[in-house]
Amino acid sequence: SSFPGSRGGSLLTLFGTSRVACSAPRGNLGGGVVTYPSLLRALLSLRVLLAGFCGVLIAASSFAAWYLTYAVTLLTIDSMGQSFQAQLVPLTRAIILDHLVQAESVVQINKYNFRSGVLSATPGKMLPLFFGQLRNSQFSSDVHYTSTKGGIYGYFKKPDEPIISMWNFDEATGNQTEWLCDEEGKPISLMWWAVINSTNAAWYVAVNQSDPSSVVWTATYPWFGRLWVTFATGAYDPVGRFLGVTGVDLELGFIDDFLSNQVNLGMGYSFAIVDGVSGSVVA
Repeated sequence: SSFPGSRGGSLLTLFGTSRVACSAPRGNLGGGVVTYPSLLRALLSLRVLLAGFCGVLIAASSFAAWYLTYAVTLLTIDSMGQSFQAQLVPLTRAIILDHLVQAESVVQINKYNFRSGVLSATPGKMLPLFFGQLRNSQFSSDVHYTSTKGGIYGYFKKPDEPIISMWNFDEATGNQTEWLCDEEGKPISLMWWAVINSTNAAWYVAVNQSDPSSVVWTATYPWFGRLWVTFATGAYDPVGRFLGVTGVDLELGFIDDFLSNQVNLGMGYSFAIVDGVSGSVVA
């Protein structure tokens, strides 16, 4: 449209023809206003969508890279853990076996000493021999003999302490005593006494008195805030008469000490899994 005397027409644009409206006083050329076509607006919208899609794609790529790294790390840690366990289990078994073999050796030696007549049910020769065995033992916590009257004779050292005490028994009164000892195993002072009968103790009851070859490992039990286990066997005189039970106690903290020294991650804890039937370390 145009006013009289004005010029009206159309303007050729890049994307087609847009109408130009001119309005001016008579004899003057009016200024034109161009309206963008719908295709250009669509392309601008598409550019925004493409930018958003690229942002999402970059974020997805970053997440995929992180997850791949995370998954590879987990697989590596799992593989290292399995490899470490495969090496640690045999080492743990070997450490436990060393302790058990030494304990059994001490007990079997004392069994032989009773049977050969070197030891008898009186403490005269027994206690000095037990003291020497305990002092020279790397693993055992005590060496003892329990008489048929329930008295305990032997020496005991507490874990992580240099103190050694002696157990003695008065067969006439039934008084069980524990004495603090010097470096030579001689009693210094009385620590406690009580009237007891240890023939009902687990290590005594478990031994088959009619079978000289009977040996037992007790179940673990708490004592002084720790777990212990006892190896015991019958003591017999040279004619085969049952005299009582001789044994050795092991404090099981050495297992935890060993595992802790192997695994020091600064957090968590280490442990061993033992088969309750066979007694084997399985993990």
